[in-house]
Amino acid sequence: MVIDTGSYHTIVKPNILAHCKMKPTTNNFILETAGGETLPVIGVHEAEFQLGRTVFRHQVFVANITDDVLMGLELIKKHGFQLNLQERSIKTGHDEIIISMPKRTAVVNDDNWETKKLPEEQQNDEDIKPFIAWKEEGTRPEWKDISNKSATLKGYWAIWDSLIVEDGILKRLWENTDGKRNTKANRTSEGESQ
Repeated sequence: MVIDTGSYHTIVKPNILAHCKMKPTTNNFILETAGGETLPVIGVHEAEFQLGRTVFRHQVFVANITDDVLMGLELIKKHGFQLNLQERSIKTGHDEIIISMPKRTAVVNDDNWETKKLPEEQQNDEDIKPFIAWKEEGTRPEWKDISNKSATLKGYWAIWDSLIVEDGILKRLWENTDGKRNTKANRTSEGESQ
């Protein structure tokens, strides 16, 4: 489940509800993505969720989204959940659940680290490999061409101008306090820097 503070409604991918009866919508709802793409709502369903020890029912829209479930703000408000982005947690009536972030990066500042392995590792990453090709071609794909891709790839797309390919390695440019860009100390095994 992905918490999407940019979405008011909770949206579920159709295959998650494959064995459930879905009601058609009474209106022709259209969802608009952050990139301006529109997605038709396939139906609505009264879904049952469990968050920690709390089980609740909530009406969701069903649409062909990338993630399995996007938890919208109305669900959080209706069920009294408390979202704390600073602490990376969500509180239900019974539990405080830590919102986990995928561990995709490992900062490397060791000059002895073998950078020869990094291009190979990045070429084996399904999100980084196509992005490197686009950067090397100098062609940023249109949003409609990547909107159905992973959140990671869409994240790279969003920071296009901050990423470069240098020596076959995808790197993120950082501005120092003096306004100069720097990539040297910011190498990672997944191509991002922190």
